[in-house]
Amino acid sequence: MKMPSLNTLFQSSASTLRRFPSVLLSAFVGTALWLWYSEVNYQEYEANRWLLKSTVLAFLGISLQFAIAIFAEGKGWSRVLKTVAAAMGFALLAVLYFAFDMREIDMVRFALYGLAFHLLASFSGFLKSEEKNGFWQFNKSLFLRSLASALYSGVLYAGLAIAIAAIENLFGIEFIGKIYLKLFIAIAGVFSTWFFLSGVPENLAELEHSHEYPKALKIFTQYVLLPLVTVYLVILYAYVLKIIIEQEWPQGWVATLVLAFSIAGILSLLLVWPIRNTEGNTWISTFSKWFYRALLPLSVLLGLAIWRRVSEYGITEERYFVIALAVWLLGITLYFIISKKQNIKVIPITLFLGAVAISFGPWGAFEVSKRSQIGRLENILVKNGVLKEGKIDSTATDISGKDAQQVRAVITYLATIHGTEIVYNWLKDKLDAEVLKSKLPTVTENLQKRAGRGWWLGLNQENEIYKVLKAESTVNTQDHYYPNDPISFQADLLSVNSSDYIPEQTVEGYTIVCTYLAYSFGHPTKSENISEYALNGAKITISQKEYVPELVIRYKGSEMIVDLRKTALFLKENRDFLPEDIQDGKNVIVVENNVFKVKVVLLNFEGICYPDKITVHRIAANIFIGRK
Repeated sequence: MKMPSLNTLFQSSASTLRRFPSVLLSAFVGTALWLWYSEVNYQEYEANRWLLKSTVLAFLGISLQFAIAIFAEGKGWSRVLKTVAAAMGFALLAVLYFAFDMREIDMVRFALYGLAFHLLASFSGFLKSEEKNGFWQFNKSLFLRSLASALYSGVLYAGLAIAIAAIENLFGIEFIGKIYLKLFIAIAGVFSTWFFLSGVPENLAELEHSHEYPKALKIFTQYVLLPLVTVYLVILYAYVLKIIIEQEWPQGWVATLVLAFSIAGILSLLLVWPIRNTEGNTWISTFSKWFYRALLPLSVLLGLAIWRRVSEYGITEERYFVIALAVWLLGITLYFIISKKQNIKVIPITLFLGAVAISFGPWGAFEVSKRSQIGRLENILVKNGVLKEGKIDSTATDISGKDAQQVRAVITYLATIHGTEIVYNWLKDKLDAEVLKSKLPTVTENLQKRAGRGWWLGLNQENEIYKVLKAESTVNTQDHYYPNDPISFQADLLSVNSSDYIPEQTVEGYTIVCTYLAYSFGHPTKSENISEYALNGAKITISQKEYVPELVIRYKGSEMIVDLRKTALFLKENRDFLPEDIQDGKNVIVVENNVFKVKVVLLNFEGICYPDKITVHRIAANIFIGRK
């Protein structure tokens, strides 16, 4: 094989630059910004948030500008019109820069735009309904070019990285910091993009008459993807039968499996679409017809699984996306069952429109999720008498058990995903001004210093909010949907003041106190947690076999067993357990024999209650020992 000359490579690169100048401009700018951002320390994140946002938008510009360039080529536009269209694309990115911040919610939003721009690139040059084959051939070329680009970029990076390592070790030359990261950024940002663009088909109109089909693609689809789809189908229908027989709700995890099955099946049918009517491949049309019909019952199963989670915990962005995918999947299924045209471009076009539609507005994923979680929070507070007539009652009794856990979860979600100011503004409407100022000083001070752009609520701020909302209960008892499932228990009592759980009188008659910690993680070489202490020259040994709900204490040849099962069952069965109950001795176990006595004060206790046994995963306790 003849090696390409430098002149040939230069001409090819120059031709690609003339064809896609705006795309390569985005790649160069994004790479430069990424290299700059790689030098930013974590402590400087807030001051350089604009840099991260600029980097993300520059790389979004690659797919957007590519879609615009392909659209312009398909329309046969002049260079002037192409330049104007590219400028409009950059203007759209500028609007996105000023419209959104870089909270976690905006990162998800930008991911949606990235998906939308990639989908737009797949069909922007083939908007005419009769260009089905050209559309498929174009996306086949993009897919294969992406694989080649990833392979070449990976090999180039590995080769240069090894060369750098060799120079460092052989010649003792020390390169600048993060050299390997910078090399990766340069190759991923510029080389891979340029290499990919150089292989994009130039004459889009001719693709409609092309009938090239890689044999390897057919083999992969026929012998890998389609068998996997069949396996998924069998598993899902067996699960549907199980639901009907046992009359139980579908598990939330089944939604992932249904979506995976649907995506794999649709992808398989797209990959073999050009040869569906060729001789010897009529089975493809038969498979396609029955595949979409098989999806209908599974769409119902998917809807039930989603409804179960939403009715219990409300809507979040993740659940909203699953709902949106379920609705889209049902629509696509009905289209391919009913429609006689069956235009495969419907798939990326509808996904593109959906990704854009759910990214903004009161109907979008973020606003709907926020309203759902705020509504869920208000319902819990109203139910527990904390929220009355739209105001928080500071005299209300504390919320306990699962409700307190849910309040804390919602506050953490709102602060993390939607920002500190969302929580603050909601509280501001529910509290009197003086109460707000006196009860939440850490929140108000943080917002004043950072102009309402808080990235998350600090631990102290969260604790202050929990106090205001009467949700300080520290017991987390996790429910499961099915009565036969194991139930976990967790009493996290470390945040309670020591005077609450170790009153002075409890140490009377005891001459030693130690803090004992034990973790159970199924370690293959460790079956017992053992700690040793000393009392008046004699050794005290405290041990716990992994997962066993017992402490074994040995002193002066005598052995004592402290049974923790009763406490575990108490935590499992009592949803209204509060820190105040600690003063009543609910976390204190006293055992004695004729040699010594023991008082165990549990600080943290975690495990799982199965129908036939109890396992303990973590113990933290203050242990008092006294001689008889």
